[in-house]
Amino acid sequence: MDTASFGAIRARGGRNTRHRGRALNVLIGMALAIVSFALLASVPSRQAATHMEARAWPTAEATIVSATLFEDRLPRGEGFVSELVLSVAYEFEADGERRTGHSASLSDRAEPGDRRLRRLYHRLVFASVTGRTVPAHYDPDNPDRAYLETSFAWRPAILKGLLGLVGMIAGLLLMAAPLRLLGRPAPLL
Repeated sequence: MDTASFGAIRARGGRNTRHRGRALNVLIGMALAIVSFALLASVPSRQAATHMEARAWPTAEATIVSATLFEDRLPRGEGFVSELVLSVAYEFEADGERRTGHSASLSDRAEPGDRRLRRLYHRLVFASVTGRTVPAHYDPDNPDRAYLETSFAWRPAILKGLLGLVGMIAGLLLMAAPLRLLGRPAPLL
């Protein structure tokens, strides 16, 4: 008749629990790393680069020809998502030539409740109605590339980037910790 000690049974059960815990750490780490990577990828880095570049661009007085703010419904998944879209046309002079611009800001699309886009729209309509001009920042190498507003929301972009980076590091550490422990010998008890 064989007898088993309680210590041996507990050790075997403890080892399985440890393996499940390690696998859970790896899965949680992978999920956190994937979500954090998606968050990092959503940081508007191209807009930030254009903002920095546009700070040195020359400006010209632009006359607003038309400005329209409308809600666009886009298919997303099984339903639809609404976005505000600012459509604008303006004329300005660059390098002695009359140019037409169509970009109001670095992003002319936003969520329906976006105040920045609504304020810009009202400012442009006011300029159009009163006949006032607004400054247009244009690329000296490509004057057809112009914006009426070149501001950029740094705080949300930096916060999103930091959260994504911290989450990515935490996810990688959660995945790496069990892998480091695999190379260590098992405890005797």
